[in-house]
Amino acid sequence: SSAPDALTRVPGNTMAMVVTPARVRTQELMLASAFALVAGYTDFITVIRWKGFCTMMTGNLLFLARSFLAEDPNIPHDKFFYLLLIVTFSVGVVAYRIAEMRLPNRGASTMGIVLAAAQLVAMIAFVVGDVDVCWGHYLLAGLTPMFGMLMAACTSGKLGAPTNLITGHIVTIASLCTKATCGRGGLTSGERHKVAMSSLVIVATLVGAACGAAACYFTSERAEGLLWPVPLGVAVLLWCYDHLAKPRSLLRKMQRQVRQCRARRRRAANGEEDLSSESSGSDSEAESDGARPQVAASKSRACDTAGARGGAPPDSETGAAGPAHSSSPAAVTGTQAGS
Repeated sequence: SSAPDALTRVPGNTMAMVVTPARVRTQELMLASAFALVAGYTDFITVIRWKGFCTMMTGNLLFLARSFLAEDPNIPHDKFFYLLLIVTFSVGVVAYRIAEMRLPNRGASTMGIVLAAAQLVAMIAFVVGDVDVCWGHYLLAGLTPMFGMLMAACTSGKLGAPTNLITGHIVTIASLCTKATCGRGGLTSGERHKVAMSSLVIVATLVGAACGAAACYFTSERAEGLLWPVPLGVAVLLWCYDHLAKPRSLLRKMQRQVRQCRARRRRAANGEEDLSSESSGSDSEAESDGARPQVAASKSRACDTAGARGGAPPDSETGAAGPAHSSSPAAVTGTQAGS
């Protein structure tokens, strides 16, 4: 079947879901939008509060170059901090590649859970230990490896495009829109998918930045708590990314159970329809059985009437009356002898 999410019969299976390209592309768009949302939220908070980026190393490189020239009150951190962010981001990319070589289609989620747990422990220790606020910007060094893994997964994996580089997505939209309006052949399905993904990434980044702005506006200067959802969110998204690349057995079992329940309900509904049709058939048979005695009674009355008049009873098959007088065999024999 070519319809999305169609159910089809498969030998040896009750019901099997047909995974169509449309369904896969929808999942990719949802995942890319979620990645962009988290990146926009995180970058806004880290730039406003700590003058650093977790996802865009271009910004950190610019801050690093500015710190080399002279002391600037708008850049409160030293060169070591920006170098640390760039190095930890690269460590995340390396960790992703190694994990994917050791655990194909499971490396991102495995390393994501480990890094998220380590980052949460560091955040809890930072808050519980009442560490000075001036050291809070070093928590970014625990988030940059996770976003390095995310960038490597999005670029070289299933999505095939970064979800935090808005410039590239703007170029993609402008180029393909130009081709659609000025070209002759129009856009292919893959190109339309790219336009949709780039548009959703831009919108999701804007929404995430707006959420970060609202969070910064309604909180105090100590903003470490605003980043607590980020490690968990990135770990969940990396888990979903690996599931998109290779569906997990647990989710397959759950989906199989759901499909079997739907199939049972469908069979039960069909069985009720069969029972209703059988009951209507039995009622018609009962009505015909009830009509048979009436027919027999009418026939018996007809026989009695014919007997009273001296005629023969009506034939059982045709209902026609027999002859009024019938000759006996002896009379027939006498007639033949006289002749």
